[in-house]
Amino acid sequence: MALLPEEKEWLKKKRKYLTEKWKLLGVQIGAVSVFALVLVIILSIIFSRTESLPEAIKSAITATGALSLGGVAVIQLRKHKTDETQAQLDYIIKQKQLEAMEQDREVKQKQLASTKLDRQTKQTEIDAKISDRLTKAIERLRSSSLEERLGALFELKKIGAISNKDQADIVRILSPLSPYLHSVDIASEI
Repeated sequence: MALLPEEKEWLKKKRKYLTEKWKLLGVQIGAVSVFALVLVIILSIIFSRTESLPEAIKSAITATGALSLGGVAVIQLRKHKTDETQAQLDYIIKQKQLEAMEQDREVKQKQLASTKLDRQTKQTEIDAKISDRLTKAIERLRSSSLEERLGALFELKKIGAISNKDQADIVRILSPLSPYLHSVDIASEI
């Protein structure tokens, strides 16, 4: 669950509050029922001198039963309201989870795009280095020094080994030199 700590704390407090409120309501209704029973018995005895004590108690129990049924109805309404509130809290949690999943997806997409860009950047850097080495090797082929030209040939060989896309260019560069390369011992190395 990807809720912020303060949201988790709020939900925890809300659930605890609702549970305590429901329990308190049950206790209150029970206390009111007992109080009503005693009150009805006392009032029945005082105001109904014609009734006997068992009839007064029977009337009191009937009245208390009616009050208790009313209390049960109130508890059920409260419970329904609590269930409705719990459903709303669950909905909020699910919404937060969906938002967190969407944010994670967006972060992963950005990371993927960044990784792709990093690869492209690195490949561009490698291509630039190879291109620079190729240019320098071609320049060294024009040198009057034999060692420079041989070094350029070896460099072209290395470039051809690591860069498939430059192999055709290297072959085109070295093709005019092939008659001369056969006469040199080093040609077998190239």
